[in-house]
Amino acid sequence: PQLPRHHLFTTNDIRGAFVDLNLMPRPIQKLYRLICGKNSDFAFVFALSSQLCQEFIPMGYYVYLKMAMLASLASIELDELRPPISLCVLCNDTYIAHRLLYSVGQLAPRFVGPHNGKQQAVVSPLPAHHTWIAASPLILAQQGIYYVGDWNRLLRDQCEELEKCIENASVPLPPQRGEVNEQPLEASIWTYWQPENAANQTTAFAKLCPIFGLPLCMDEQVDEVLWDYTLRKFSENAPESDPHMLSIPDEHMREFLSLLQQRKVEFTPEAESLLRKYYLVSRQERSTVFTSKTYIVLKQFAESFAKLGMRLKVLEADVVVAIFHCEHFVVSVLGAGKHPPPAVIRLKVVSKVDKYMNEFARWLFEYLDLHDNNDL
Repeated sequence: PQLPRHHLFTTNDIRGAFVDLNLMPRPIQKLYRLICGKNSDFAFVFALSSQLCQEFIPMGYYVYLKMAMLASLASIELDELRPPISLCVLCNDTYIAHRLLYSVGQLAPRFVGPHNGKQQAVVSPLPAHHTWIAASPLILAQQGIYYVGDWNRLLRDQCEELEKCIENASVPLPPQRGEVNEQPLEASIWTYWQPENAANQTTAFAKLCPIFGLPLCMDEQVDEVLWDYTLRKFSENAPESDPHMLSIPDEHMREFLSLLQQRKVEFTPEAESLLRKYYLVSRQERSTVFTSKTYIVLKQFAESFAKLGMRLKVLEADVVVAIFHCEHFVVSVLGAGKHPPPAVIRLKVVSKVDKYMNEFARWLFEYLDLHDNNDL
């Protein structure tokens, strides 16, 4: 029997989607087969994200943020001029945000941490018969992650440099013989921003949206379970890790991501149509948040979720996941509005992921059906 239109999150056998597990590390293949025998490949991505950073955070916490970071890592394309997804995380708990960004960022081919000086390259005072350029963080982080840390702590000049680099998708180089030089931006820039510490929240937020396209909201998930986990981890009598606990070693995660970064994916017509309509409707109704950069980033997120699901085709489900992250941010900033999506909840069991996402897909289709294509 034909599934309802919103029933997008189901096994690949039912959807008829081709999955390429070739060369993938064995722990990744094992987890995929374990999860996807009865669930969608998004449930696999959810489990893969959940198990990250267990040295300081229990599974099931900050999963959507960790998922977005994996998507950013998967968006690094080694032979493309298009910059990967840059991330700006809106948060209240800067300590956890820093730990997450710093820890997951280590999975990148290159990782350059917070830097106090300028981001751009400068001419080095070395022998004049050669053109020497002192490497800048953005140059060193090409095809990797440049983690700038707390956006509020950056100097105005540093912020402006990064803004121009992201907007122009290029890194300026020192002029040579009077000619302006630049290099394509191939690094993903990660940062976090605490609104209450900003000198002018409105001005800063108005800049961050068009620069990053889709900032992310970090949920407030501090509770007794998290505190107990942290105390146990750092106590003198901390128990050794459970060998049966889901944990993919970092070297296998790096190998997995490295393979994904070499893959090319294509949108199906249905997925492209869904993304376009959502963007047009949202741009019409919430123009303060949706910019031209938002569409580009949403498209990259959808591509990354297809890669993480080890498919070569971007399906409607991938677009729905990208939209889910977008709606999480929009609702956190602007409120629920007239047609609120299902509330973001912390799922503790992988078997409930597909049901939840299918409900979100149902809401999305109903929301978009309220708008005639001819009016867009």
